[in-house]
This record gives sequence, C-alpha cells and structure tokens, in this order.
Amino acid sequence: MLQFLYICPPTSISVVLSTSTHVCVLAMLSHPAVSLGNLASHVARLKSNDCQLFSQEYESIDPGQQFTWEASSAEENKYKNRYANVIAYDHSRVNLEPFNGLPGSDYINANFIDGYRRPNAYIATQV
Repeated sequence: MLQFLYICPPTSISVVLSTSTHVCVLAMLSHPAVSLGNLASHVARLKSNDCQLFSQEYESIDPGQQFTWEASSAEENKYKNRYANVIAYDHSRVNLEPFNGLPGSDYINANFIDGYRRPNAYIATQV
C-alpha cells in the first residue's frame, strides 16, 4: 500500500512503501514524508515563485557519504569516460577481467546498483 512520497526535486520522486512505520531515506531525514492526500497542494506550494521552494529543498539535501573514483580518474582510463563528470565509484564499479596485465584493462565506466532486496541487480553505464 502506497502511503508516502518523498519529493526529490527537481527531477525525481522516490516512492516509499510502508505498512505500519515511517520509512526514511537517510538523505531525506530532515524532509518529512508527504501524504498522498496532500501531494497536490505540496507540489503546488513548491512550484510557486518560479519553483524557488523546490530549489531550496533540493539544495538542503545532504548528499551523504562521498565515495572515491580513483579508477575513473586514472590516466589510462580517462579516455574511457564519455563525460568527465560521470564517473564510476570505486566501491561498486564493475571490474573486468584484466587483459595480459595491461594497466586499466579491468576498467569500464559502469557501476552495480542494488535492486529491491537484491544486491548488484543492475549495472549502470554510459552509452
């Protein structure tokens, strides 16, 4: 049963399912859940004044733990990154089988992403 929506402006909505307790996303602890009945008025309020409240709420979200991306920034791998600002985090990157000990041959700009109750269910990469 859908009970609450967390609004993560400006581009995404995270749906939180709960039956008896509040479920909080760590980065959203300071932003209370919005009940489904109040969603339309909440969004209308955030959109007022040229979406100023959307921007303020977005800027107030703590991005959480920062991760390293040493493999992405290694000289031998930089040309494999389509965009310089889209990197593969070291802790969850996809490691290829190294080729003949060639430096960087184990690198692809791709990360594993957990699914619902399933670690490493997906792989995100650049196209």
